[in-house]
Amino acid sequence: MTILTEEQLKLTLILILTFYKACRSVVVKTLCTKPQPYAYAAVQTPVWYDCQRTGVAKKLTCVLNNHGGKMAPKQSGGKGRGRPPGSTGPKMHMRMRILNATREVYSERGLHNTTVELILESAGVSRPTFYKYFSSVWEAIEAVVMRCNEELEVLFTEVFSIQRESAIHYLPTVLVGYLNWGRSQGKLMEARFRELHDLTSPVGVHRTEHNERISNLLSDMLVADGRTAPDRVALNALVNCVEYLGYQFCNGARQEEMPVYLRAMGRVSLALLGSEADWQNIKSDPVLSSALGFGAPGDTD
Repeated sequence: MTILTEEQLKLTLILILTFYKACRSVVVKTLCTKPQPYAYAAVQTPVWYDCQRTGVAKKLTCVLNNHGGKMAPKQSGGKGRGRPPGSTGPKMHMRMRILNATREVYSERGLHNTTVELILESAGVSRPTFYKYFSSVWEAIEAVVMRCNEELEVLFTEVFSIQRESAIHYLPTVLVGYLNWGRSQGKLMEARFRELHDLTSPVGVHRTEHNERISNLLSDMLVADGRTAPDRVALNALVNCVEYLGYQFCNGARQEEMPVYLRAMGRVSLALLGSEADWQNIKSDPVLSSALGFGAPGDTD
């Protein structure tokens, strides 16, 4: 039985509380009395991001627009208030049923081996019903991919909305959050990774704009911390590197290997966007140092 030290316990509590606050609104869009399988059914191990245990799926309260990953402003007054047309009821339930089936088949088979027949079989619906909501398999898979992208963008938005001492104090929360979010996607991450550079796939088609929104969120956070806007080449290099490490962790690593990936991601983040002062501040802070794996055996920096 492993006994946590006082410092390790403190770190665990800080990350759990901070990450819970950041992620509590990143949930299924439709209010319901049972957990919906679409967003979190693929969770393989208990993680902080697991919303299945709540018993009630909450509404997605942060909706992103298409300009730099910013949160869309809430509508106020007039006829714009209330639920958007078609967001609840039998039609939305049927659409989600088809999306759940699409996600399941796509996660197992990828774009090029996913067919309408397989989706129909998984969803238990007729062909006319499928085409009532989607014009093609590609369009249905695109909806799955876009929902996945939006969840991650909301996660970053929520984490950065919490006031922290400085930019480097976001690192443990956002990196742990990213890895746990990815692990919660199950086999969908493997399918996405295979198609990152496939421009016939919705993953490849939307990857550049998705990563650009993530980059903009990072840049805005750094500027808000009083820093100069980062070089775009370095920023894009960081996003691509963290993306790659995240897929590697989700598709092949054990949960207990997370510290190894956090250490690599933290070092890349500091090397590309940090300063010498950031490096020294992390090494002198026991909580940040422990969270990012600094001072681990073999660490001579």
